[in-house]
Amino acid sequence: MEISYKFILDKRRESDNGQYPVKLRIYQNRGSKEVNLRIKIRESNWDEKTQEVLASEPDFKLYNAKISSFKSKINAAILLAEINNQTDFKIDDLIELLKPAQQTSIKVKETVFEFGQKLVAQLEKKGKIGNSIVYSCALNKLKEHCGNHY
Repeated sequence: MEISYKFILDKRRESDNGQYPVKLRIYQNRGSKEVNLRIKIRESNWDEKTQEVLASEPDFKLYNAKISSFKSKINAAILLAEINNQTDFKIDDLIELLKPAQQTSIKVKETVFEFGQKLVAQLEKKGKIGNSIVYSCALNKLKEHCGNHY
């Protein structure tokens, strides 16, 4: 399984403004794969020994935090695979774990007032009239406060 990694400045891919992408290179069994971190910096702002962005880069804290986050995720995944004796843990498995979680769009199904009205109806159905009155009064005050903005 023996996976290792390092962060590199890909000097083969210079952009128009003299910046290079920072990439994560993962090694296993004499093979390697790269993951683009979506960070571009000038060569003079990269410390190859520490694999960090230098303070001369305006966004160095953000970039180093991102690199540190990747390091933590990689080390945790490798350690977990070792603990679970996963001998078939491959580079592709690691890359899959590093991908950002799928962003799901949240659709608003109902407003606070619609939810409140359903809650009042449920309380009335259960015979909890006192609670339903309290919630109903609270909803009315909230509507009064919000005016036509709800």
